[in-house]
Amino acid sequence: MKKRAFATAIATAIAVIIGVSALLSSCSEASSTDITAYSLEYYIVLPEYMGITLDDESIEVTDEDVAEAAEELIEEHTGTAKLSDGQALIEGDVINMNYTGYIVGDYEEYSDGDVFSKCTWSSGYELTLGSGSFIDGFEDALIGCAVGDTVDIYIDFPKDFTDSPQLAGVSTHFVVTVNSATRDYTPEYNDEFIATYTEYSTVEEYEAAVYEELRAEADETELARYYYDILTYLKSNSTVLSYPEAVVEAYVEELMENIEETYGVTIEEYLTLSGMTESELEAELTAEAEESLLEKMIFYRIAELEEVTVTDEEYEEGLEKYASAYGYSDADDFEDSAGVALATEIILSYKILGIIYEAASIAG
Repeated sequence: MKKRAFATAIATAIAVIIGVSALLSSCSEASSTDITAYSLEYYIVLPEYMGITLDDESIEVTDEDVAEAAEELIEEHTGTAKLSDGQALIEGDVINMNYTGYIVGDYEEYSDGDVFSKCTWSSGYELTLGSGSFIDGFEDALIGCAVGDTVDIYIDFPKDFTDSPQLAGVSTHFVVTVNSATRDYTPEYNDEFIATYTEYSTVEEYEAAVYEELRAEADETELARYYYDILTYLKSNSTVLSYPEAVVEAYVEELMENIEETYGVTIEEYLTLSGMTESELEAELTAEAEESLLEKMIFYRIAELEEVTVTDEEYEEGLEKYASAYGYSDADDFEDSAGVALATEIILSYKILGIIYEAASIAG
């Protein structure tokens, strides 16, 4: 089985927390722009969040899902094999051949023994047996022959043969040499196949493990949906009294710098290129800052009210748990890239969402 990245769905569901907040993390060095330095009860009023009712997001894992995983495994090990000399041909084989076609008998346009068709190229001619590419009877005559054989095939062209009217009703003799052949193969789905290509010994063991993995993935996806629903509820029902101006200004300034670094232009040049006025740009960036700050204020206000913190153990576990979900190679890479403050904020956000989820009831 292929191992999926843990919590990818959850990461997607609340990626906005990380994606936008990452730029704010550089502003949190000074206490004047650190959101945690503000008395958040004066800035935001939260809705009731403990004991809320969430819509049912449960996902069923079916026998069809398990069968699909098994089919993917079979397909992964399905391929093409070159046949050995002497190995008999079957329908579906792709052969490489040379041939010469002779006329049998005398006709208006042909005499007995005339060559009317041939392939003597060094590269040969490829034909899939059973494709119907050649005249009826030609491909059937090759089935059962072997790689390396030279075969005599006698065929009468149909009297109503229209592709080459001069051959209509003509008797022919093909001399065909089978140079090589390949065959698509599909392994049989049985205990031997499972033991060869997986860590399991039987089909039963494999399918049980597939079910457990799919169930775990479904559980992660369900949780991601619940977390997303909680975040949406909190954002939609919170009332912002005001935003900390110093934080907003610092973030807007940071975004301005990012524009210059990203596009390699000054703000004045960027405004000319974008067709925006300075006030329009500031309004856009301010809205972006406030959107991010809304989430930060929600989580940090709940952390205050519920006295939620991230312990050293939870921090280390969080780094390990979420590193791959956000595209980092390992915990150290996650911490180095995000920084301790932002990594802590991410882990805290998950913890708060988990607390609210555990206290919630599921509709139905």
